Amino acid sequence: MDEAERIVITGMGVVAPIGIGVEAFHRALADGKSGISVIEFPWHTGYKVLKAGQVKDFDWRLFLPASPKIGRASQLAVAASKLALDDAGLDYPPRRPERVGAIVGTAMGDADEFETSWQEFHNNIGRNGSSRQWMRLGNLSERVAEIFDLEGPNHLVATTCSAGNHAIAWSAELLRSRAADVMLAVAADTIGFVDMLGFSRLLLQAPERCQPFDLHRKGTILSEGGAAMVLETLAAAKRRGANILAEVAGCGLSCDAAGPFASNLQNTRGMRVAAERAFRSAQMSPDQIDHVSAHGSATRLNDHKETLFLKEVLGRRAYKVLINSIKSMLGHTQGAASMMEAIACVLTLNRGLVYPTINYETPDPACDLDYVPNQAREQRVDAILSDSFGVGGNNALVIFRRWQG
Repeated sequence: MDEAERIVITGMGVVAPIGIGVEAFHRALADGKSGISVIEFPWHTGYKVLKAGQVKDFDWRLFLPASPKIGRASQLAVAASKLALDDAGLDYPPRRPERVGAIVGTAMGDADEFETSWQEFHNNIGRNGSSRQWMRLGNLSERVAEIFDLEGPNHLVATTCSAGNHAIAWSAELLRSRAADVMLAVAADTIGFVDMLGFSRLLLQAPERCQPFDLHRKGTILSEGGAAMVLETLAAAKRRGANILAEVAGCGLSCDAAGPFASNLQNTRGMRVAAERAFRSAQMSPDQIDHVSAHGSATRLNDHKETLFLKEVLGRRAYKVLINSIKSMLGHTQGAASMMEAIACVLTLNRGLVYPTINYETPDPACDLDYVPNQAREQRVDAILSDSFGVGGNNALVIFRRWQG
């Protein structure tokens, strides 16, 4: 693969419940810090206590003071994008704006603003036939392009939990096809009433904490956040003397085609198809993987199925490869989850530290791999497989490789 086809990461930005900025994010992950706390909704939910991961002490105007009023998820996306662009040393507006694009992944978008606007509209029906002026609610990718003057390819990816990895994969393909010189891959979500109520009613929302792969896991915990990566071809990054953080070695996408929530424990075919495509595009074998950043949502079925999948793909080496789930600390940031996990992968490649899966107390005989319980572990890592499995059977796997110059 020549330098015009190899894709590298040159900038990263993150706004998470455990910290804002890459350094704060790293320190919190290394320390096993939880970002889960009690939250309050402006709507009645019927639940006495709700816990979630919220980004606290976040004033997005500190990032772009002159920007227009936008929804919470858009704010998180824009803040993460600015951090990533600054980290990459890129100007905005770009010198050639038509050559810089953005792919933004999300599950619910600006859900809180849509819900608030609808509630206010509903409350005003019949009152002199008027309601307040609805704020303009564009999609997240439109917001990022507008604020940073990015005139290149622009798309919104709404593949729920796998949206971040989809944004990376799509950005990589656009760069290889020469549709852009630089792509900003972004993912963001906030916590809305609809998704909180839905997860709770489906018994997918844990009452206290997120315990991936633990015998007594009771579900995930919803969270919010934004994350972004700047991607370029190796040739372009070298031309401008960029600091290369890691390489996107390969990506693999597939769909289970099994309906919105259907998931057969024994049928991992769709996941294996995505893995085979990722290894083929990376020109690598499963034996070269040192670490797996797991989807690890802490639901009964998903963790068991992911463990089966990893045993099938990695064979006996599955018992030697370190596997973790940072959702144990972050909660499930929905569309932003796999992008945050991607940033954690790049940090692991550069710092030789595999982050822990916290809240792991009781081994599950059905989930019997090494999940790096509770304490970070020092280890040189050269290649990482990042798993992401979204609602609707959307599978998106990315292989990250350490940059060695």
